[in-house]
Amino acid sequence: DAQNALGYLYQFGHGVQADPAAAATWYRRSAVAGNAEGALNLGLAYQRGLGVEKDERQALRWVRAAAEAGQADAQLLLGIFYLVGQGVEKDEAQGLFWVQAAADQGHVPAQLRLGLLFESGQEVEKDLVVAHMWLSLAAEQGEGGAAAHRDRVGRSLGARQLARSRQLVGEWRARVARTD
Repeated sequence: DAQNALGYLYQFGHGVQADPAAAATWYRRSAVAGNAEGALNLGLAYQRGLGVEKDERQALRWVRAAAEAGQADAQLLLGIFYLVGQGVEKDEAQGLFWVQAAADQGHVPAQLRLGLLFESGQEVEKDLVVAHMWLSLAAEQGEGGAAAHRDRVGRSLGARQLARSRQLVGEWRARVARTD
């Protein structure tokens, strides 16, 4: 949307003098009009204090609006907020829900994050087969570090577990193909 694009231009000084306050104004206009990208950018402005006073509650409000509208970057960010307890009470189930929502859209950084979560077992129950699946998907799309993590996890799996991971990858691809 044009308002969000203007915010971007002002944020980074492309063709105009950089003006974080003007960027936030345009992001707000975009967000209020229902643009998910604008909502995410406004949330990020509040999170970082760019052009507005830093405000975790407002950051959460706008990132959540973008996530609920299906914006994958926002879904990943909201998931991380819940996983670490930033601006919200720590809630691993909500964190996993939002990271999974982004990963299910094919969002490669979310796929990597989900793979690492299942590998570590810190915020979710450890599941190396599922970790391998998500890391495989991320690695296939060139996500930095995903291949090394996938290979490390793969070395700890048996032949049946690796076959199950490949099966899960295939099932995920088939599910995505049906929704496209």
